[in-house]
Formats: sequence, structure tokens, C-alpha cells
Amino acid sequence: MHKYEGELNYKRLKELFHEMEVYLGNLHTMYIESIIGYAWIYKFVQKEQDNIRGLLGPSEVTEEEFQNECLISYESICGDDITPMSFAGSMKQGNLKDRNRSGGKNELEIGKQCVVSLYAFWEDYLRLELAKAKGLVQQDKTKDKEVERILSKHMSFDFWGDIGLLRNSIVHHNSVSTDACGSKIKILKWFPAGSEIALTYKHMRIVFMEAAKFRNLIFKWSFPEHYIQIRKRDK
Repeated sequence: MHKYEGELNYKRLKELFHEMEVYLGNLHTMYIESIIGYAWIYKFVQKEQDNIRGLLGPSEVTEEEFQNECLISYESICGDDITPMSFAGSMKQGNLKDRNRSGGKNELEIGKQCVVSLYAFWEDYLRLELAKAKGLVQQDKTKDKEVERILSKHMSFDFWGDIGLLRNSIVHHNSVSTDACGSKIKILKWFPAGSEIALTYKHMRIVFMEAAKFRNLIFKWSFPEHYIQIRKRDK
């Protein structure tokens, strides 16, 4: 039975707010800059194909279908020879465009990676630290059955539950929505059971907004509640 009732540690709550602010900011900028990079690569290859078409005029070798089969190297895109750091130094232009187009494989993969990272930050660190700061768990406690019971009762939130269900489908079910993911999700209701977890920019924008709402909730917790007392007038 849970008997420990410690005091709220407002200083620690403020620290956790700042920690989540930094973590979320870093994750968000990494995601946005990746999306920008994918779009830039797509436009670069498309522009190169358009230039060839403009130079040679309409012909079989300038048709998009033909050019998509032609090879392109990373060095020709970024100016640096990064072949030793890559599995393939060159690839078909069509495959490169497909990966980097809006809604393409790269966009979907970075979204899944962000969801997995978010849940790890929550489940492996933030959740227990918040419980300690709110006086629900003793400071020296690590996760055991009793702590898990306390966290389940007092530190469960719809958003993080949704992120956990998505993460479980991504990591353990090859990015296919499970029955639980399809039926139990409360906020991020996008993927029926059996469908692919395909997190586009529009989906991830909502994920980051919901995460920011929780960050702001921690900020709210970091201040004592204040009440205004109105004294009755003497008759």
C-alpha cells in the first residue's frame, strides 16, 4: 500500500520543466531540419533533371522515367565525398526522389524515430522524476512493482499512453498498428488496427504540440497554487 506522502518540490519541478524544454526543443529542431533537408534533396535532383531536359530538349533520354533510372552520387549533391560513411555511394535518381519527397520513406522514418525517442524520455526518466518531485515516490526509489503501481495510478496521461501504444506498434510489430493501438488511443487517433504507422509531417506537428502542452503543464506544477480569500464585512 502506498503510504509515502512527501512535499511538492517546486524547485525540482522547475528543473524538470527546463530539461523537457531543452530535450523537446532539440528533438523538434532535428525533426524540422531533417524535413527541410529531405525537401532540399528532392528539389535538387528534380532541378538537375529539369536542367538536362532544358539542355537537350525533349527526347527519350530526358524523359523523367529514363532519368530516374540514372545514377547520382552523394558527392554530386553535397560536394563532399561521404561514400565511406554510406552503404552505397550512388543510387538511382528515382529512388532518391521517392525517399525524400513529401510523405516519402525518410519523412515517415524520422517521425517514427521521434516517437520512440519521446517515449524513452518519458518512461525511462521523466515519469519517475516527476513522481518524486510531486512527493508520490521517495527520492531513492527505482522502479519496482509498487512504484509501477503508483505511476500507473498517479502519473498516467492520455498523450503519453498514446505515444506508448504507437511506440509498441513501431518497435515490436514492424510499424503495424496493433489492436490496442487501434482501439485504446485517446488523442492520436490516426491508425486503425492492421494499418501502417505512417507518421507524416501533419501527424508529427500534432505530436509536438501535444508534447509542448505537457511541458507547459510541468511549468504550471512548478508554482504553488494561490488563493484569494475574501473576508466577510463586519455588520
